[in-house]
Amino acid sequence: MLNEALSRRYAAAVYEMAAEQHTVPEILEDLRLIHATIAENAELKSALFSPTLGADVKQNIAQQLFSKHVRALALHFYMLLLKKDREAYLGDIIALYSDQYNKDNGILEVKLEVAAEIDPQLEALVVTNLTKMTGKRIDLNVEVHPELVGGAVVSAGEHYYDGSLKNQLAELYKQLK
Repeated sequence: MLNEALSRRYAAAVYEMAAEQHTVPEILEDLRLIHATIAENAELKSALFSPTLGADVKQNIAQQLFSKHVRALALHFYMLLLKKDREAYLGDIIALYSDQYNKDNGILEVKLEVAAEIDPQLEALVVTNLTKMTGKRIDLNVEVHPELVGGAVVSAGEHYYDGSLKNQLAELYKQLK
């Protein structure tokens, strides 16, 4: 994180404004859209992060691109970041905003890494069991990593479990060595 204290202040401010407008999840999605759009377009990213372009030019670009696709609060917040030369903090701000949203709504983000695609029934079973274990709603993100060979790796908050075949083979190798 570039500057956690700074990012935390910005995230708290925009979260508070969104809460007042009852648009917390919508603003989160809008901020993610802005961030993803910039990340996916090298020319746009280069322009918005250019030290040679002034804030007014960057704000004009943002206004033209995002005004029809995001809510006013999200756009004005991003414009403020551009004005203050803090656009590089957007990813960190989104992460902290998302953490607060999840905390307020009893949501636990879980990353499940598997070696091959899993069927929807197994995915639903994982969500059901994790919900029972944690008492929270589960936001499951499944990623396929063939290098795991088999098994799964689960990351949930501060908890990490590596039950992959790759890890088990590495442990066996250490023991044999």
